Amino acid sequence: MSKPRGICKGRELFRTPILDFADWSHPLIVIADKINWESLEGHFDRLYKSGPGQPPLRVRLVLGLHLIKYLENLSDDAVVVKFTENPYYQHFCGNVYFEHALPCDPSSMTRWRKRINYKGFEQLLKETIDLAKRERLVKPSEFRRVYLDTTVQEKNIAFPTDSRLYFKGIQLLNAQAQKLGIKPKQSFKFTSKKLMVKYGNYKFAKQMKRAKSCLRKLKTAFGRLIRDIDRRMLSGNISDKNMGRLLTLCRRIFNQKRSDKNKIYSYHAPETKCIAKGKAHKRYEFGNKVSIASTAKSGWIVGVESFSENIYDGKTIADSLIQVQQVQGSYPHEALTDRGYRGYTGYFMGTHIYHQGQRRGISKSMRLWLRKRSKIEPLISHLKSDHRLGRNYLLGTEGDRVNSILAGIAFNLKKILRALAGYCRVFFILCFGTKNLVAINP
Repeated sequence: MSKPRGICKGRELFRTPILDFADWSHPLIVIADKINWESLEGHFDRLYKSGPGQPPLRVRLVLGLHLIKYLENLSDDAVVVKFTENPYYQHFCGNVYFEHALPCDPSSMTRWRKRINYKGFEQLLKETIDLAKRERLVKPSEFRRVYLDTTVQEKNIAFPTDSRLYFKGIQLLNAQAQKLGIKPKQSFKFTSKKLMVKYGNYKFAKQMKRAKSCLRKLKTAFGRLIRDIDRRMLSGNISDKNMGRLLTLCRRIFNQKRSDKNKIYSYHAPETKCIAKGKAHKRYEFGNKVSIASTAKSGWIVGVESFSENIYDGKTIADSLIQVQQVQGSYPHEALTDRGYRGYTGYFMGTHIYHQGQRRGISKSMRLWLRKRSKIEPLISHLKSDHRLGRNYLLGTEGDRVNSILAGIAFNLKKILRALAGYCRVFFILCFGTKNLVAINP
């Protein structure tokens, strides 16, 4: 196996390059030489302007850290620490020599995600597909037929109940009022805590009348605190952006009823929606809807589109197909869906839409492909369990979109790593035999 490119010409004294002691057949070292980093750096360098101030982090370093984070299911803090321990991570991120210092502060990754945003990471998803084409891991004919399905990306919030929302609102209002120097007539801190304990005990004992009485008292205290702080801000001519936003959320939570639409389920993530997907073990999920598009034969992800509204599955087709065209370079000839897309069949943006349950106008071969549509379900399960799609920790609607597409990028990258690991095994068996074969983890 030839030595990978990217080695520095001038070696530093008393420092050993990573490639001098690393295993060249490791998949991360092999793939680091195959990704078109120059194209990605040219695409993202325009986000920065030359001028005074601290120079920005290297594009390859930050992109590599994000890929490793979603590939290994790590947090921002964990991936930065793991970087200092793993030479393969450092080589993948563009380091020539092994470094013991942290590459950056974990908060820098948050700022980078905001700067690159969803459209920038879409370019990275396209690069994974282009890499699979260059390595001949996928045939061009496979992009003619795709599977479409939707799932729920759950937000990192507690299960929303009225009692919890009222109690949390009282805590947040008191904390923000203390910052502004506002002293309410009554804070209800001790009262709300006592009522929460009683409410939980009564619910556990199934004494529902007493539990409802505690809930009414808690809601009354919540409403009194909202009105008291509102009056004091008007009388004192105090204006604060954060307090205004918090009071608006509290009023909506106080006034909302069970049958209302567009309810608030969380203070720090008010964009969260309640979505019912018909699961027996989980009737309602709180997050946002995500549409997944994958190739029908080999399961490469060619589209991950996130939606802020809980819309009908059929209405997600247009945005999903547009993204598929941007990623793979052309619209698919056929898109196969489940029964949740009923009402959207026939030709749509040059793509023929089929759904399970159709009886007319379907050939025998297409019926066989529709039977295999459930192949996308385990793919979604891997996205959730292995690549951080199961629970989203990023803030806001943009965080929902970025988290979902990074999960798809990591899934494609893992498929490439497994394929390269298989090639490396075959190479070593042919050269050295099975006795000297070093196990390579895909």
